[in-house]
Amino acid sequence: MRGEVSLVDFFDRYDSFFETSRVGTRLADGTRSPRLSHRYKAIVERNRDLFQGARILDLASHDGRWSLAALDAGATRVVGVEGRHQYIAEANKTFAAYDVPTQRYSFIQGEVPAALAEFEPNSFDLILCLGLYYHTVRHYDFFDQFYRLAPRHVILDTAISPGPNAVVVFRFDNRGGEFGTLPTTAGLPASISGMPSHEMITMLCDQFRFTWHLVDWRSFGITRWDGVEDYQNDRRRTYVLTRIDP
Repeated sequence: MRGEVSLVDFFDRYDSFFETSRVGTRLADGTRSPRLSHRYKAIVERNRDLFQGARILDLASHDGRWSLAALDAGATRVVGVEGRHQYIAEANKTFAAYDVPTQRYSFIQGEVPAALAEFEPNSFDLILCLGLYYHTVRHYDFFDQFYRLAPRHVILDTAISPGPNAVVVFRFDNRGGEFGTLPTTAGLPASISGMPSHEMITMLCDQFRFTWHLVDWRSFGITRWDGVEDYQNDRRRTYVLTRIDP
């Protein structure tokens, strides 16, 4: 890893992530998408103090992009949980190529809810739940585990179901590959996942003793929203949750 560096250009400095996955990396015309860089501002740059010296749990860590961003931002160690073995292989390959010390990271293959239950309380200072929360039907269980594990903070980046009520809108999620959820029942071709409303998330925060605030995407000065239209249309949001001390 490098020394003290500018955080703004992370995906320029670590541009191999544009090759290890199609998720968030390409626009419809095949050119590089600015999505990763904009999300970096919301997730890491705006919350740099949360990463300094922190022990990080990265849920659905994919190709390791946010795990490496966490270490680059000053985290001491990161544990990634990912269901697809090919992405763990890509992450390990990328970390080795960038000479990241092996004692600073590990990747676990498995289902995220099951993996959460295996960790001990107070093992992590910050949990990253990025692009996962609308690919599950276990929204309450996630927060139950957040409460049990007692991290100081959770960064939750998720698609949002519109509407004024505390609801989860369920749908078939059977795209598979890079963009869909993992199969949840052996022998069935489709999975079901749920998209929570903002009110559902805030209700769970109240129940499990987290305060929350939203990262203001409008404050980034984005003039062209190519690749991040879901954030522009407020169909996806970035939450920073802070545990309320007992």
